[in-house]
Amino acid sequence: MRREHALAGQEFATMVEWIEAGKLSRVVTRRYKLDDTPQTLDDMMNRRVTGKIVIEM
Repeated sequence: MRREHALAGQEFATMVEWIEAGKLSRVVTRRYKLDDTPQTLDDMMNRRVTGKIVIEM
């Protein structure tokens, strides 16, 4: 388990480097209001979002 943790940490560090270098971008598919959380979960479960989602408070 610790080895997997270390590997995940290395992968995350590489991902951050790629973002900083402009090789990888974050995609926000949709923004939801906190009151719309049930719809958010439904959209996730039914794969209507493909990137990141943001729940605004």
